[in-house]
Amino acid sequence: MTAKRVPHAYLISNVTLGYGSPKYVYFLKALESRGYRTHTIEPFESIRPSYPIDGLKSERRIVGRSILDSWLGRKLQKSFKLNKYIFLPLRTLLLDVATLHAVYVSYRKQIVVVTTYDNPLFALFSRQTVIVQNFSEIWPKPVKGLARRRLQSYWDNVEICISPQVDRVAIAKSRYRNAEHFLVHNTPPLGKPSFQPSKYERIEVLYQGRLGRENYPLEFIALIENLAPHIHLHIAGIIEEQWIEPLKALEEKSHNVTLHGYLSAPALATLRHRCNVGIIAWDNNSDNTKYAAPNKLYEHLQNGDLIVMFPNHALRQLNKEFVFGKEVSTGLDMAAYLNQVTPEKLKAQGEHNYALHQSTLNFEHQIAPVISYLAEKLTD
Repeated sequence: MTAKRVPHAYLISNVTLGYGSPKYVYFLKALESRGYRTHTIEPFESIRPSYPIDGLKSERRIVGRSILDSWLGRKLQKSFKLNKYIFLPLRTLLLDVATLHAVYVSYRKQIVVVTTYDNPLFALFSRQTVIVQNFSEIWPKPVKGLARRRLQSYWDNVEICISPQVDRVAIAKSRYRNAEHFLVHNTPPLGKPSFQPSKYERIEVLYQGRLGRENYPLEFIALIENLAPHIHLHIAGIIEEQWIEPLKALEEKSHNVTLHGYLSAPALATLRHRCNVGIIAWDNNSDNTKYAAPNKLYEHLQNGDLIVMFPNHALRQLNKEFVFGKEVSTGLDMAAYLNQVTPEKLKAQGEHNYALHQSTLNFEHQIAPVISYLAEKLTD
């Protein structure tokens, strides 16, 4: 009796898995639930710590951890020049060496390779390899030379391309021209909301993510200065240096804003469960922000939160389709809107948003067509 062949999937990531990359973890778990043996190749990043991921069975290879987390490695990172000319190139080299090992494996057996970025080395994978491209960021194309030719060869070999936003699908089609393209929103797995009897009695607002030049910092200051006393704003994430002192001064003065700084994923989830309003803030100054696909939007929908947002092309499109909240032009407008929101309005919008999560905006629903297509490719 012939033993059933176990399919192997390799995720090659340009970031350490964890806080900033939940969709890759969800995808690996979806593959594991269908009998895949999964492996990851991840770069070491001291600013994005790695930690065990609950429920993930992958054989994780975080390249360079022992070298780059040593005394010398940490010293390299503290110097801008040493970080730029030694640490980052060394990290890239180690990631490429690990990638070449996966290339070697691909000539011994058929594997699935899930990538999160573009790399000329990906053109070396065997023709029997099924390549799944996550078009998560809009990477610039090399203008000329060998790297461009190798990338073009890789792009032509991509068989499945996943994009998290509709405009990105159109861009991806021009690059990965032989692939089957899927729109998969950056949604979390299907989960239950944290509804307590008192969830909508007091307005608790959360902004999660980096706060800096791309995220309307002046408008956040205006928002804080004009919020009613019964509303509390939580800001969880890294704040760019020039905005730290002004925001700290407002925290001391206003008593209705808390700066939490960087939080681990579990701590951030706990804070989000306390809140009932989510702020999304992306500008339109680059393709990556104009065509935003923020995880946080869908996490707030899962949490049954009202969404308020500053002007953004992609978010406006999504709100027209799903009607999950309110777009405002300025921090003053956001404060005026939140100041008049009633518990009844919060509850009605929260229930509507959670229903969106239950019906379509959850990972299981979004990824199902991709998994089905991938299964067909492996049986061809």
